[in-house]
Amino acid sequence: MLEFFFIGDNGLDVVTKRRKIKLSFDSTHICPFDHVCPEERMRKGYANRHNFCDYAIRTVDHLPAIECTYRDLEDELENFEMFMGKNKSKLSSIKCKEAEARRKGISEDMVGLQLAKLVLLNNLKTLKTDD
Repeated sequence: MLEFFFIGDNGLDVVTKRRKIKLSFDSTHICPFDHVCPEERMRKGYANRHNFCDYAIRTVDHLPAIECTYRDLEDELENFEMFMGKNKSKLSSIKCKEAEARRKGISEDMVGLQLAKLVLLNNLKTLKTDD
């Protein structure tokens, strides 16, 4: 479950509430923690999972990279599913659990990027109608 979306502070809240901040600029987002995830994200196993982080700051300028990253993940998931279809019976139960965790991570990242894209496209539409 993507429990971090829109719960509590977001990236803009972090930037406006803190005196000292070091931002990291990436193609799909801006990280207000310089890629050092907050403790609560690490405890939940979400360290370095930027594609569905509610602290990630995104603008309409990130849309092209978000779309490209989504397509890359889509290809990765397709290749993964093909691999698992051919090899699942050869894998140990531990390897199958690891593979399922990887599949889940890819899927969650895709959902996060899709949500970000929808929000940003709505923002872009609003910007265009305001002009």
